[in-house]
Amino acid sequence: MKEVTVASALIRNGAGLILVFESQNRIAALPGGSSKKDETPEDTAVRETFEETGLRVTIEKSVAIYHLIVFTRDGDEKCRFMHHLYLASTTGSNPQPSSEWKNSRVRCSWITLRALRQYRKVWPLPEKVRMRISEGEMNMGDLGELEYRME
Repeated sequence: MKEVTVASALIRNGAGLILVFESQNRIAALPGGSSKKDETPEDTAVRETFEETGLRVTIEKSVAIYHLIVFTRDGDEKCRFMHHLYLASTTGSNPQPSSEWKNSRVRCSWITLRALRQYRKVWPLPEKVRMRISEGEMNMGDLGELEYRME
């Protein structure tokens, strides 16, 4: 299976809160997506954030890099990708889910890092990464190969 490069952003506002897409079933997601040809992961995170939320962001630093293997509910491998996770900042305060999110009944919410624990899952963060971020750890480096299991 071909490994795709993707990038996501932990977007911090002026109050120090992080943006998530929040669903009704206690699953959250971070803005992000696949890199285009000749696009750096940083540029991908900035572009995807703007496309998905309308917010302009500045990348502050890399938080983590890992090879993510995604499994279906049945335990079958769904996909693989190299995930780049960045901390980014914005002066914007009114994110709006793009059309790709509107049909899935999500809303944008500003939360504390610790509040990441309240969700059953946060896409695309494996449990180990989500817990470390919720404790404020923002310098994880290369974490190797990790798994994410769909619900």
